[in-house]
Amino acid sequence: MELAGFQSLIEKTSQSTEFQPTTVIISEIPRTESGLSFVDQFLGSFEPARDAALPTAVVVPFKKARIMQHWATRVGAKLRCQTN
Repeated sequence: MELAGFQSLIEKTSQSTEFQPTTVIISEIPRTESGLSFVDQFLGSFEPARDAALPTAVVVPFKKARIMQHWATRVGAKLRCQTN
């Protein structure tokens, strides 16, 4: 694939709704092993043990927001998504 074709593909893909910025507002994460795994997977160094840290908001691509919502339901975390 030529560079111009590749750049065109990237531009088209980035305009997909799957990659649009979405705000995820997390209000509760259980202090369980699965809750900590959720934090590690989606938030990195965020510390759920600090009560003052919740609620928190992160902006992620819509696709990641959907995946986070799925796993939040499984681990008992509470979050909501707002498309930007």
